[in-house]
Amino acid sequence: MGLLTDDRQFIDAINGVAILSSGRSVRMLFANFLVCSSLADPFRVWQLTWESLADGILYDRRRTLGLPGKFLISCLLFLAIYVFSTVVYFIWISYQIFNLFQNKIADLVISEADLKELCLVEIDKLLRLNGKTLEDFDCMPRISTPVVEAFNNVLLANELSYDPQEMLIKHDEYFPNLNEGQLDAYAQVLAAVYNNSGRMFFVDGYGGTGKTYLWNALSFRLRSEGRIVITWRQAV
Repeated sequence: MGLLTDDRQFIDAINGVAILSSGRSVRMLFANFLVCSSLADPFRVWQLTWESLADGILYDRRRTLGLPGKFLISCLLFLAIYVFSTVVYFIWISYQIFNLFQNKIADLVISEADLKELCLVEIDKLLRLNGKTLEDFDCMPRISTPVVEAFNNVLLANELSYDPQEMLIKHDEYFPNLNEGQLDAYAQVLAAVYNNSGRMFFVDGYGGTGKTYLWNALSFRLRSEGRIVITWRQAV
């Protein structure tokens, strides 16, 4: 309960874990310290260890955005040297690779303030698994931008993680193939959703009649609009 007033032991523990484990493990340790009220001055510990706590976030962001890392670019350059032995081809290939990736490399630069913000978001997610949030700790910085869905329910958070553009593309693939009966059910369900009428629908039919296809089309449509869809199928 904050008995070690200088928190030196906890700071050393965080930095030690950072050497041997992933950034997520370090953030989990810090979140546990917060939940257990182990730190005398959580903000000071955060200030002294935030770089260890933020470890791996840049990599995860790069992977999420599909941006190339420096290692990949180095491999491509080496491959260019290996395949194209002449100086002219090497210069040309290197120039093309540089033009292809230079804008994306620039996108990988994250300011210190933004990196801290992303780190706080990840810590907040871990706290929510224990029924807490950063707002429960007055001494900790606040997340200034809504960059994460603030839900305690994992199902709800997962539902909002769908890519709306991808859902719209899938919907546009499904919709033209709906038959007359499916279109009628499709329209009634959407009307109930948009009018907030709270109706209940039962779709019945033999296997292969398109029930799942209909629900997929509806799910893609609603998820493309950022709505939550939790599907459930019951065999009778």
